[in-house]
Amino acid sequence: MLNHVVLMGNLTADPEIRYTKTNVPYARYTLAVNRSGGEGTDFIYIRAWDKRAEFARDWLRKGMRVVVTGQLRQRLWEDRQGIAHSLIEIHAAEQFFAERKQETAADSSGYPR
Repeated sequence: MLNHVVLMGNLTADPEIRYTKTNVPYARYTLAVNRSGGEGTDFIYIRAWDKRAEFARDWLRKGMRVVVTGQLRQRLWEDRQGIAHSLIEIHAAEQFFAERKQETAADSSGYPR
């Protein structure tokens, strides 16, 4: 059996980083992913752990186009009123920039033109 997901989309907001009770960092963010044929957009929850979470915090920003690979996971829980909830998210294994950073008014040496 195989559970491997590859997505490319744009971040809807800057990643939010939190820590577990044992101080393990995790980041949460949402990707807006266009459907094939332009039939709409899906908003996919992404969760990244440890070094991947720190990478997301340090490098990913709202609007950036990124590629995320990982595993599809379902979380189930009950709220305080006893209502059952379900959430599907991707646990990121890899995160890549899908486009080059826009050129600024500086050349490759870092000096302004």
